[in-house]
Amino acid sequence: MLKKQYGQHLLKNIPGKLFKDFSNFFNVDFLTANASNVNNANNVDVVFDLVIEIGPGRGALTKQIVKLMNRNKEQFAGKVNMYFQRLLLLEIDSDMVSFLQNSFELADWIELLEQDAVQFDYKKYIKNAVDDVFKDAGKGGVKDKQILLRVYFVGALPYNVSKPIILKTFSDSKELVQENVDKNWQIGYTYIVQAEVADLFAKGVPDASLLYNVAKFCGFSVRKVCNLAPKWFIPPPRVSSACMVGRYLTDENREVVDSNVSGLTCAQFTDILGIFYRYQRKTLRKILLINKKAGLDQQVFEKVMRFLSDQNIEKLRPREVEFEKWVLLSKLF
Repeated sequence: MLKKQYGQHLLKNIPGKLFKDFSNFFNVDFLTANASNVNNANNVDVVFDLVIEIGPGRGALTKQIVKLMNRNKEQFAGKVNMYFQRLLLLEIDSDMVSFLQNSFELADWIELLEQDAVQFDYKKYIKNAVDDVFKDAGKGGVKDKQILLRVYFVGALPYNVSKPIILKTFSDSKELVQENVDKNWQIGYTYIVQAEVADLFAKGVPDASLLYNVAKFCGFSVRKVCNLAPKWFIPPPRVSSACMVGRYLTDENREVVDSNVSGLTCAQFTDILGIFYRYQRKTLRKILLINKKAGLDQQVFEKVMRFLSDQNIEKLRPREVEFEKWVLLSKLF
């Protein structure tokens, strides 16, 4: 029986478009595409593929993921010296965990955890998994920079917690890469969410949401690739759904973003933008005046007001402000 508190809507069928990006990401021909350090990735000797499925439910997506990962293992035979893979299934519902344990033959590279995806420490888990791979690869005399680490998040997310889950995976991934800049990373995702949530993440100026800006801050691209009708789910949701995909930006694109946001954490950036998006129908100038009355520090108020005037954006509403302006503004707080 499905539990209302978990916002469960289980997929009945798997639309082909949903797995197109997933399949391309892991295709052997994409070995060095989008790697965080292409110069080093060209000499890849070891590949580690880690897939994290959030909310597997009864395993409709899981079956397809396992097929693709088995295909990947065959593709890499003879092309690299060592190939590792792992599939992590995160499920909060104990009944679903029992169902999966009884219905699937879980190979030794598949791990099933009964965990809350909102609270889960993705950075720690991925780091520990990567450490294990480096330990095994190191025994074969492989150098760190010859190892390509590919991480992919996938899932039909519970509607009531889809936004915090996505932001948690984004922020943990960003911190992970920043703390391990010497390693070669590819990170991607395919999420099924409410259509309006996909739009919020994907639409830019002049209709840019807080979520769009935070995703960009974390270094992730976002594309909405297809809509899913309620009939695809059990029970059918009252809202339309959509599939959103993206990658962690790489090379010069990522370096530009990282240099711009230097000194700011994802939480700080989100909190500062929240000050303005709380009154998103008002202009930035009016929002700042509201916050001054609410106790905003006088020096901060003056700096920000001067910035708005200098940048000629005081009459814009939050959704109309370019990402780069938000970064500069955030550093004034």
